[in-house]
Amino acid sequence: MPGVLRDLAPGRAARPAETLDALLMSWNRTAPEVARALDIPPQTARKRLRRLETLSRERLGDPAFRFAALLALRTRAPAPAPGARPTSAG
Repeated sequence: MPGVLRDLAPGRAARPAETLDALLMSWNRTAPEVARALDIPPQTARKRLRRLETLSRERLGDPAFRFAALLALRTRAPAPAPGARPTSAG
């Protein structure tokens, strides 16, 4: 999980992570483009993007930050399914 989202509770980090991923994969970084990628209304995308700006301390335009965030999103381990039992190595 990108450091910007690390302090959020797991249930509260899913949407910002999804939105950040859509933003990082967009060409123009516009709310309508992110909205289309997530199949949400543009106003919802704008609200989520403003939240990301706050969480990232305005670093979303920094290429180094964007690369690190994209790498973190692509390499994170999937969350276990609700009620799933831990697997034992051995």
